[in-house]
Amino acid sequence: MLDDINSFLKMMKFTVNHPYKMQHFHQGFFMGLANYLGNVSIELANVCVLLTTGDTLSLIGNFVSLVVISQFDNFVYLSMSDDPCKVLITDDFTSKVIAIQHTTSKKAHSDELTEIEDENGDLRPLRVAFMKRNCINKFYFIIYKICRVFYVSVYFYYLPAVAIALGASVTILFRDIDWNCNDF
Repeated sequence: MLDDINSFLKMMKFTVNHPYKMQHFHQGFFMGLANYLGNVSIELANVCVLLTTGDTLSLIGNFVSLVVISQFDNFVYLSMSDDPCKVLITDDFTSKVIAIQHTTSKKAHSDELTEIEDENGDLRPLRVAFMKRNCINKFYFIIYKICRVFYVSVYFYYLPAVAIALGASVTILFRDIDWNCNDF
């Protein structure tokens, strides 16, 4: 799941850094955002289900079912054997078509240029500065940054620790309660 979420973040970043390569870069951005949110939601639901499952067999069954749900698009892709559209999403094709030519890295100098020309015939800058973006691109870039910060700080580092802490604390806090309900 981490690879999927990371690839969707890269998709969002590519669309905000290379909007001129697409007729409607909004669609590419929202596809990455929807997939990112879907995978994060499934993972959070997975953690909640795993924390509330009482026995080991149910825990394994719930985990496997949620992983199957999250990987369903990969199963569909693998089942497409002779579809001509499958060529469009192979690594050989996408590595050539979707080459990263701009960056937001602070390491790139503001005067460095790429080989790509803009609509006026001038070479495009290598570094995409925030203030040089149009309004909607700034908005999408902020959304991308919020998703990236959540992924790097909360999801990747703190979610496993919080899940372990919650699992242990719930067990300790409610260890003296009789859950059999034989009193009725």
